[in-house]
Amino acid sequence: MLLDRYGTNVVSWVDPETAEVLAQLSVATGFESNPSDYLEIDEHTALVSRWGQNAEPGREDHDSGGDLLILDTEEYAITGSIVFDVIDDLPPRPSALTRVGDEVWVTLDRVAADFSTTGEAMVVGVSLADLEVVWQEPIVGLKSCGRFAASPDGTLLALACTGDITSTGGTEDLDQSALVLFDATASPPEEIRRIFAVDIAGEPIQSDVVFARDDLVLLNTQTPWGGDTNNRWLALDLETGEVKELLEASPDEEGAGKGGVYGAMACAPGCSETCLLADADRGVLARVRIPETGMPGRVDSVTVETRVGLPPRDLSFW
Repeated sequence: MLLDRYGTNVVSWVDPETAEVLAQLSVATGFESNPSDYLEIDEHTALVSRWGQNAEPGREDHDSGGDLLILDTEEYAITGSIVFDVIDDLPPRPSALTRVGDEVWVTLDRVAADFSTTGEAMVVGVSLADLEVVWQEPIVGLKSCGRFAASPDGTLLALACTGDITSTGGTEDLDQSALVLFDATASPPEEIRRIFAVDIAGEPIQSDVVFARDDLVLLNTQTPWGGDTNNRWLALDLETGEVKELLEASPDEEGAGKGGVYGAMACAPGCSETCLLADADRGVLARVRIPETGMPGRVDSVTVETRVGLPPRDLSFW
């Protein structure tokens, strides 16, 4: 499945073996809906989060925005929507979807229509039994949070938050960036621990985190384009608090820092001892081995594309 976001607003189903496009569905419903994430919840139903908010709803079915669309993946059709509340005049901006037990947890970015204000992030729980909102909780003090990551043993959920991001990719308030750990068995979310970005990296972290082991997570730093620092790939030991820098992007040709060149990460604890990073700085997948204990060692790389020249940005399993 592929999401074409702002300007196209289309979901495409693709055969992963042949790359044949099986079907396409517009999820615009009359406005720039900007679909953000996709999650299949059974063999014939999927949810799509729409980050866009419609300023003039009511002209088409399911055209409010700031919602989850319910899709029939057999007929490739929209069958319903789950609309989220506008709080303090901030559109909900639903982004990442995570299945947690019998619920889907939806991360809300809460960004103003003119992008002038970002509110505290929120998480909404949607029941899979009836596809209705059953709770919503703020992530107090933190902004621009990403997708929940589950520990291999299923006891913890981790959520990384970047803070209010500026137009150049930096942040203005480091206190808004942190890694938050939750009890994976509790609903609504029950916060166990909060590790601020200043104590992890001395600078903001990106809103993406993966578990490499039950006690080890990988993170990227959030750095502006043309700043004084470069993206870094970090390993964090959750038990000891030790942080190891695995990789740092190179500066640009003028010696200025690079931001946004480290993208998605992927680990498969229990299936593989290798973790990957989409490294757009070098145009490769960075690769590191995760030992049973202690910190990862040397990082090497895998070239995945030699013809088009587009750098890797995202990673996923299928």
